[in-house]
Amino acid sequence: GVGIETWVPEPVAWEWAQHLADDWNTVMTASSAERRALSRARIPMPEPLYRDTREVIETFLRAITEIEHVRVIAATPESALEGLKDQVMQRAPGKRKKDVKTGASDSTWLRDVRRAAGGSLDDLLFLTEDKDISAACTAWGLDAPLTRTRQQLRPTLFNVTVDDGHATREVVRHLLARLPIWVDAGWSDSEPVFDIGDTPSLNRAIEADGEGDLRVLGANVVRLTRLAGLDDVTVVSTQTEAPRWPGELGPPTHDQALATVYFLGDSEATVNRMDPGAGPETMTVGYEDVFVRAELAFHFTDGVITGVSAEGDAHVSLPSVTYGEADDAIEDIREALTCVPGLVVPDDFLADEHRLVIPGHAAELTFTWLPSDFWAFRVEIRVDDESDYAEVSCEYNVDAWVGGKDGFHMVDPFYPVVEEGDLAPGNPIWSLPAWVIKRLDWDSGDGHGRAPG
Repeated sequence: GVGIETWVPEPVAWEWAQHLADDWNTVMTASSAERRALSRARIPMPEPLYRDTREVIETFLRAITEIEHVRVIAATPESALEGLKDQVMQRAPGKRKKDVKTGASDSTWLRDVRRAAGGSLDDLLFLTEDKDISAACTAWGLDAPLTRTRQQLRPTLFNVTVDDGHATREVVRHLLARLPIWVDAGWSDSEPVFDIGDTPSLNRAIEADGEGDLRVLGANVVRLTRLAGLDDVTVVSTQTEAPRWPGELGPPTHDQALATVYFLGDSEATVNRMDPGAGPETMTVGYEDVFVRAELAFHFTDGVITGVSAEGDAHVSLPSVTYGEADDAIEDIREALTCVPGLVVPDDFLADEHRLVIPGHAAELTFTWLPSDFWAFRVEIRVDDESDYAEVSCEYNVDAWVGGKDGFHMVDPFYPVVEEGDLAPGNPIWSLPAWVIKRLDWDSGDGHGRAPG
């Protein structure tokens, strides 16, 4: 939409294709035993869409050429020959990784990209995480080209400003109106898929929780149940005009708001659990109140959200939270509460009785310390003449101590517990900010951090 063409060097496309082929092979291998078992039971299984990794590679290489505004820069024999010389003779950008000579691929495609650009790299921006491109240009006597990482790309291309509060309110209102949000289309055919990105961290968290006796075949977040916070909200515009929010006059605008969004949700995993007597057993395991951190882009038209897309992988962690020291849980609670937009939580928020106001909202939070062996507190939220409260305390797992008088803690012994209120029992830490957000009025206020009136 802004006239930028994306170039993909052919050797880079080959590397992507090989990674995808490895992923496909991993998926097929992971389910091979189950497919054979179903076949022996005479339960027909559909044939794989691709016969082998070669078909996967060919499909991807064909598909990437069909993407609008994407141009694959073909590798030429002349550049490939020079690239091979760079690697074998260790001419820059040829290099060694341990005892292996490398660099031919980068040298090849960089030559072809330079040729496609007419000999100059001044009009190109390279998306890269390393210094190889700049090093090659220096060796060839060229000025270092413009390079950016993925995180730096959007602010470089577009006008990015910190949100003044308007976008935050729209995002919170948009998400609260849709919760619970189904993420997996297989669970709710009537609802569109909500993209939070891939979740590789969920697989790792489940395998770590299983203490080595299970293998995750597939895991995903099924739905998002609570909005637990927002961070780093910025507004991206390709226009010179300021974003136009609902009720403001002016020409139509199309903008994006980028945000780190925190959710609680439900997830499921298909796992193989090892049974020493009977071998592996395949089962489906559910996890409630998992923590989800997603990098999302909210697409606005005239200040109204018309779409949401993921900006990268989501981080997911299981809700089993224990602590070596009781006070460590208090610090996590404080940090979680700071993810409520506008809420500033001091370090001593549980000192005696503490009252906090939330800019832009006619609301007041009161924290009251309660009698307890370790710690316990009540948090009350008052909006106008209405109030609600919740209570959280810290408990101690006596079974965590082993070895008698001279023993030690086998696992972290302290854990927070929900005593009263509409909090998620499985994840009281992150359900506290979600509890606050749900009770605030996001339809009023001016969005600039000033209380109404």
